[in-house]
Amino acid sequence: MPNPSIHAFAEKVAVVTGAESPVGRAIAIQLALNGAFVTTASHREAGAASLLGLLELGTLANHLMVDSETVSGAKAILDDLESRFGRLDLLVDVQNISSVSDSKSDSVKVSDYLQSPLSALIEMMGSRPSPRVVSVLTGTAVDSEAEMEFRAKLITSAGVLSDRFRINGLIVRGTSSARGTAELLEARSGADADDAARVAMFFLSGESKAVNGQVLVV
Repeated sequence: MPNPSIHAFAEKVAVVTGAESPVGRAIAIQLALNGAFVTTASHREAGAASLLGLLELGTLANHLMVDSETVSGAKAILDDLESRFGRLDLLVDVQNISSVSDSKSDSVKVSDYLQSPLSALIEMMGSRPSPRVVSVLTGTAVDSEAEMEFRAKLITSAGVLSDRFRINGLIVRGTSSARGTAELLEARSGADADDAARVAMFFLSGESKAVNGQVLVV
């Protein structure tokens, strides 16, 4: 997989939802370090201050304490983008399924973006020359049913959005943000958060211009 040039992300405006998860955090950091203007969103306060500090080492960054899966939360993100940038180029939507009840809820259906609260952000991206969306499904309770629904909704969105859009998905199993000495001696199952972030960065870059409506599992 090609390594995108840092110039590919310079001054791109990006939003990463679900930033409290290891995968969301890793993607946000990679975007910031590559020069993107990053806004993260999460409805949990844990780690928000430290994440914002890391992002600001790269470029302009902001963190919003909102639930992006609600109309009010998505509107808060939209209002913030309009006041600061007036545009949006990249959207990474991280859905963390951490319990069986989560996997049966409407959270998985967010990947059908034209029917979700995030549709306002999709509309904002419509005027950009190369809008990119990466939908990420992660968590300890991701089962086959959730995966099937995720794939179906993402393919539907890819087929309906304009030709300029590229929307792809990533299913991440068994992630961790860091591994201690003891863990390094154990067999790995699944990908680290940084591994998932590299795949997401490929999807967000111009290197993936021929890829649309695809879902990778790592």
